[in-house]
Amino acid sequence: MMKLIRYIFLLCCVACFMSCSSDDSPSDTAKVRVVFRLYAPTTTTESRADGDPTDEGEDWESAINVNRLHVVLYAKDGTSIGGLENVTLVSTSDPNIYDVTGSILVDKLSLSSNGQFDGRIMVYANMDDVKEASSFNGDLVNSLTFTANTGKHTIPMWGFKQLNVSLKAGSQTNIGTINLLRAEAKIRVFLRSDMVENYELTNVKLSQANKQGYCLPQYQNIHNISDVQELDHDAFAHFWSKGSNQTNQEKLTDVDMTNKAIYVPEYENKVSSTDRTSQTDAAVIKLTLKDKRDSKTQDYTLPFVEYDANGAPTQTAKDIVRDHYYKFEVYKNDDGMLRVRLKVRQWYVVKHEEIQM
Repeated sequence: MMKLIRYIFLLCCVACFMSCSSDDSPSDTAKVRVVFRLYAPTTTTESRADGDPTDEGEDWESAINVNRLHVVLYAKDGTSIGGLENVTLVSTSDPNIYDVTGSILVDKLSLSSNGQFDGRIMVYANMDDVKEASSFNGDLVNSLTFTANTGKHTIPMWGFKQLNVSLKAGSQTNIGTINLLRAEAKIRVFLRSDMVENYELTNVKLSQANKQGYCLPQYQNIHNISDVQELDHDAFAHFWSKGSNQTNQEKLTDVDMTNKAIYVPEYENKVSSTDRTSQTDAAVIKLTLKDKRDSKTQDYTLPFVEYDANGAPTQTAKDIVRDHYYKFEVYKNDDGMLRVRLKVRQWYVVKHEEIQM
């Protein structure tokens, strides 16, 4: 009798599993399954010839939390069609590439007479409060914000793709690759390799860093393009507005970056908007240089500006812009002056072959 009960129980479990699985099956005549790959840019392939120590966190800086992943379809005019259901996220052998699947009711898609869907699919990764039913417009973009996290965290990322594809109920459609753009900038300060024996950087910090940021670039710069790779550098930025009731001190903070890279929201250093009237609140790097031979220390301030061929600061301010990697290589000249070689690398999508699943 017990064997019979156990057998019936197992049959019920199998039936339940098959029923649940069929909700997102390509054979579901009411839904279409959409599959694609997500590609997050990475810095792991860059040369270490400049003496920069190996970065920690290059795996987690591409991490995606499936519980904070939203995939939404929009009509050409930006009207929301709805989010994909039963979304799965599978890691590949590359830490910055993921396979994604999800499904949606075909009746929601307003397909043309020949079964074509003409619209946009958008991915919001590591974001909270995404309103999947809202139209894609300036209000939606400005509502998606995040708070800075100085530890290991999932970085807000976003990408999209224009679609003009055939979608059929009960079938599966591969739409290729969607490229992602990060909402944070990466900054690192390190000594030139020939300085390491006699000197040490201590108490390095970014002063005047924003505590908050926008997840996406400005709406007017992104609503008419088909891929994040089309964005020009000047269209990346969406600087945090200083027009709220918060005081400047409530919105700014110092971030420790001693012997590590940091990931921060964007910051406008250039005096080019109504929010900035002077350079008194510009973001700067403050550090202490210790001479190992006599333990003497000296404090320095590195402005966020362009540096000339001799490592001296210029008067040209540099903004801290999303999806860029700022590397300050510090050294001393024979005259005893502290110099900087600043390299700004786009932490950005490279042209890659279309990835097929």
